[in-house]
Amino acid sequence: MHPLLVEMSHRFDRLKSRLEIVNAIGELEDAYDSFSEIEQETVSRLIEELNRRLKTAPP
Repeated sequence: MHPLLVEMSHRFDRLKSRLEIVNAIGELEDAYDSFSEIEQETVSRLIEELNRRLKTAPP
């Protein structure tokens, strides 16, 4: 598994503030092309979930 995905899995549930969520989305988007096709599917789902959280996240 890609190291960024491993690292993200450890902190995913702790991402609460808008800044944390936006930063995580940016990291995933920046590295998107370095993921395998299967990992890209996972990353797309993670980004979707983070965007849902972003709608209700505190500043």
